[in-house]
Amino acid sequence: MQTTTSTTTTTTTTTLPTCGREQFAKSGVCVDATMCVAECLGESCPLFDRCPANCHACRISGATSFCVQCSSGRFLYNGRCYASCDGFDAVPQGEGDLGRFCKANDPSDVVAPPKVQFEASPLTLTSDR
Repeated sequence: MQTTTSTTTTTTTTTLPTCGREQFAKSGVCVDATMCVAECLGESCPLFDRCPANCHACRISGATSFCVQCSSGRFLYNGRCYASCDGFDAVPQGEGDLGRFCKANDPSDVVAPPKVQFEASPLTLTSDR
């Protein structure tokens, strides 16, 4: 007895919706990005205007934002950028315009940034972000 198996290739084309400025496509539906935690890096990020002052990279969730990297020689401390670490029980760390931070002497004083759920950045030729 001879058994013949044939297979058929099916091609499925999915068209993603064009979502608004503060939305992203998930499973073919536009979802409000403000309901998730997004990471925003630099002024090319469409949500950058929500980052705190003197911030280079931040995490945004709804109406709140949490800086994770300061610019302009500012020091990062618990999600905000400061001219110095004075006023905190912390030691200044880093050099240059980016990446300075205040290292808390007591680790219990540190507020952790929210976990990223998606990255808010412009589309590139090699990504579908």
